Parts: sequence; C-alpha cells; structure tokens
Amino acid sequence: MADLPEAWNEAAQTRLGLKPASDVEGCLQDIHWAVGQFGYFPAYALGSLIAMQLWEKLRSDRGELDTEIARGDFSGMYGWLRERVHAAGARMTVQELIKEATDRPLSAAPALRYLEAKYLEPR
Repeated sequence: MADLPEAWNEAAQTRLGLKPASDVEGCLQDIHWAVGQFGYFPAYALGSLIAMQLWEKLRSDRGELDTEIARGDFSGMYGWLRERVHAAGARMTVQELIKEATDRPLSAAPALRYLEAKYLEPR
C-alpha cells in the first residue's frame, strides 16, 4: 500500500503521459482506491444501467413526469418507485426486480438511447 502513490504516478505517466500534481489527483481521487476496493466500479456501471432503464420506464408510464418535476411535484415519481421498486424490498434478485419493474430484463439499450439523445447530435 505504501508503494501505491509512486506506482500510480509511474503508470499514469507511462500510459497517459500525465503526472498527477498530488495524490489527491492521483491514487486518492476516489476513497475506494485508497483502501483497495476496486470492485466498486462495476457496481457503479450496473447502477447507472439500472437507473437509466428505470427512468425510461418511469417516463413511459408517467407521460406528465417532466411537467410534474418542472413544477416541483415529485409525488408521481415517488409513488411509481414505491410501487414498482421499493415495495419489492429484498424479496427479489436485482434481475427479477428490474424485469418486474420495467417489464423486460436488464439491458444496455435504455442507457444507449439516453446517452445518444444527450450527447450525440441529431441525425
């Protein structure tokens, strides 16, 4: 663990041509790295995929969602989440919950649609 800052900086220089100005910009930029918990990153990616699939279904089910949110009314969104997600608690696996909540298995398609709409120019 004591060798981490030096190893990090050397790898950053070799692979990216960059040398962090401090450990805060290097090996300590994420709290999980400092304690060796590298397995969190796939969980973040999966969480994002799940969130985008839930968001797509929520917007599909609640046609007025954007208007509700714009006026500060989150009750419809919270109600949908309580009914479709929170009520399940820990009774289901993540895969079962996503399929139950969104009517289809976990997929990258909603995330791709979201990212394309957000970051790519219209064709």
